[in-house]
Amino acid sequence: MSAFSDKQFDAKQYADFRPQYPSALFDIILKYHGSMPGNKFGTLLDIGCGTGQAFKPLSPHFQKVVATDLSTVMVERSKEVARTLSTPVELYVCPAEKVPVEDASVDVVVAGECVHWFDTDKWFDELNRLLRDNGTVAYFAYVDPVFVGAPEANQIYNEMVYEDGAFLGPYWEQPGRGILRRLYKDVNEKLAADSRFSNVEVVYHDPAKEPAEHAKFTISKNLTLAEYLNYAKTWSSYHRWQMANQKKPTALDPLQEVYTRLNTRLGWDLQTSIQISWKTVYVLARKVGHK
Repeated sequence: MSAFSDKQFDAKQYADFRPQYPSALFDIILKYHGSMPGNKFGTLLDIGCGTGQAFKPLSPHFQKVVATDLSTVMVERSKEVARTLSTPVELYVCPAEKVPVEDASVDVVVAGECVHWFDTDKWFDELNRLLRDNGTVAYFAYVDPVFVGAPEANQIYNEMVYEDGAFLGPYWEQPGRGILRRLYKDVNEKLAADSRFSNVEVVYHDPAKEPAEHAKFTISKNLTLAEYLNYAKTWSSYHRWQMANQKKPTALDPLQEVYTRLNTRLGWDLQTSIQISWKTVYVLARKVGHK
């Protein structure tokens, strides 16, 4: 995840313009964990914590939070969030596959928008090591914002973000982006087949196929086009494009070109109000308890 680990990556922009996870998602996780008799809410581990979007709302339900990220920039941002919380938070810069906590010491693990960066087999081994019996792992993600009711805008998105090699397509880090775009399907199937975990629940949502009101986990926002472009500036591909072209002042900024095409074809300006809904997935599982 070199883009987010880059010291020049703008974590504040990320915190300000990335979509927030809905409270309904955290309610689902808490209910799932609490439905197993004997489960406690002692330690929450947030792996790939980013700017604290997951551990902040979950922290009041736990006695302790441990949060980790491979990016020093993200951890520094999360430290600011941690100072505002009443629940104690330990923060570490470390990989997901090697977390500095004791064996069988964690009640719930969450991982938001980051599993595509992990070595799946090693991560599952680490989950098995650190979770208590019947402890919960919950991971979730969003990808590819859909312009609701604007198919031509979605066509422009696909052109600029993936199809046209002159813009952002070559700057996505692979295989991570492909894994995320498939909403972790391969990871989810591997988890379901792993005998160390049980009660696996996988829930997908594609706003182009299913109305938001019928989905359990939706992320939708009404934005101006200017706000949408600020969100797009948090994409790892845009950061990598900037790094590759910072010494090429004549390079055509891909997000400026997105705006130009939306403006030319649809008449949208920076103040045009648009509705965005993301494709999402969440996965829940329990570590199998010893008899």
